[in-house]
Amino acid sequence: MEKDHGEHEHLNALLVEFMRQGDQVVTSLPVGERLSLTETLLLHHVDHEGPRSQQELADLVRVDKSTASRLVASLVERGAVERDRDPGNRRVVMVTITEQGRRLHRDMAQALSQRTCGVFDAMSDQDRAALATGLEALLAALRTAPGDG
Repeated sequence: MEKDHGEHEHLNALLVEFMRQGDQVVTSLPVGERLSLTETLLLHHVDHEGPRSQQELADLVRVDKSTASRLVASLVERGAVERDRDPGNRRVVMVTITEQGRRLHRDMAQALSQRTCGVFDAMSDQDRAALATGLEALLAALRTAPGDG
């Protein structure tokens, strides 16, 4: 059975708008620092998963090595993370969150939670349920779709 091309275009347009809105929400959070969505994701990984190599972070946030290096440099300048050579392999740069970075991540998470709760509260129970079902289905399809993983 052939899929509806118009439906796919509509879903793609919705996803693009969702990502644009998500980036706008993150960059406009009322916290001391303005971080991009990718910087926020990188900070989240280092805070929740512990020190990571720049290459691991690049893979986690799906950017190339040079972009990851620039993102980490930006976070270093802000005092959110530190970079050090791995003592076991001096070619590897490890990224560790600082106390300032932990506070920033916590403040951003709280502000984002408040923002999204306000958005979800503005939706009907039926729309929230439909959103949860749709997002779960989308994530399941993304996890099993062929591609770069």
